[in-house]
Amino acid sequence: MSMDPAAGSINTTLGRATFRDRCGACHILEKGITTHHGPNLYNIGRFAGTRKPDLTAAEYILESILDPEAFVAPHNRRGMPRNVASDLSSDTIRNMVAFLASRGARPDYNEIRQLKIPELQQEPTVRIVRRQDMELAEHVLREQGGCLQCHSLYRN
Repeated sequence: MSMDPAAGSINTTLGRATFRDRCGACHILEKGITTHHGPNLYNIGRFAGTRKPDLTAAEYILESILDPEAFVAPHNRRGMPRNVASDLSSDTIRNMVAFLASRGARPDYNEIRQLKIPELQQEPTVRIVRRQDMELAEHVLREQGGCLQCHSLYRN
């Protein structure tokens, strides 16, 4: 759980882990470092509330997770997956909002507890991926697209 007693049931430690696993490939949280894909979210809790009129930091962060195209900050580019949170529970999303809101600011845990987060989780679908499809995809990434000159098939 979070070390802040005001957090109650909100767990920023789990929010940090979710962020790292889900978002860490494109976003980082270190001062002064630029990223290749998504913006650096160092101190996002401090300035998120200034991004859109009438949205608090927590509301802005939640909107950015649920609807990444709703607002793209100046000097950033579009491209965040729209379904990034589609298999996350509302509690998991709430934990991640709290974690991000804590970057450079003290989050309003009461507000975060009251955020209306739609239940996005759906019944899991079975997807069968044939070996030949995987080999074709790897061939395209390596040979046709040249993607693997900069990217890796394996995370980090």
